[in-house]
Amino acid sequence: MSRIYNDKPLSNLPLITVEHTEWNVEGKSGGTGVLIEGNVRRRSRVSVNTKDGNKKRYFVLHVDVQKAHKRKFDSSGKEINPNFSETQKVGTGYLNKYKVEAKGETDNINKQEVQKLLQNDEMDQIYRKSSALISEGCLSFWLPESKLEDIEILDGDSLRITTKKNSPLIENLTKVEIDSSTVSNFAGEEVGANWTDKIMSMKSNERETTQLTITTTTNGYLFIKNYLI
Repeated sequence: MSRIYNDKPLSNLPLITVEHTEWNVEGKSGGTGVLIEGNVRRRSRVSVNTKDGNKKRYFVLHVDVQKAHKRKFDSSGKEINPNFSETQKVGTGYLNKYKVEAKGETDNINKQEVQKLLQNDEMDQIYRKSSALISEGCLSFWLPESKLEDIEILDGDSLRITTKKNSPLIENLTKVEIDSSTVSNFAGEEVGANWTDKIMSMKSNERETTQLTITTTTNGYLFIKNYLI
């Protein structure tokens, strides 16, 4: 969910100002780009001034990449969703027991491959001179400040980013909201409305009316007792 944008937090971030004869990083990249998911570890800003008087400002996200895929498109130019995970958890029918199975053929790439694909000497050089601003193990993604209209990004936020071709420039940015109220029960299903539906289904299927008592222990296990009424 987007928030009303306030640029005050942005003004408090570290700012790097650089001078360039010309700045045309967008026109020098090829490829289809990458799609990554990860957590923001640090933020900073870059202001690029060119000799012809142009100035470009960027909001830079230093991201701990968790998942990454090359962007793929079909013959009509429509983007194809990647297989985000090579495994999935499958319930075995016992309390809190599950097994991990393959979920199709994964098409993910590792962090080193992402770094190689997105390498840009002009942009990388700026942070080589200011390495203290980069968290170890993170990759940097650049977004023009003009595109930060109605979304506020903070350290620790989870993001899904697609890059503009094979460059660190961000084409699309999605904030992944983690719903802490959604957890898994012993069958690997979602708790919440589904859990309520399951209870009601169990009641309607019983020949005799039953009362279900659900107890959660300190170690997280669920115990269900049926009492005939």
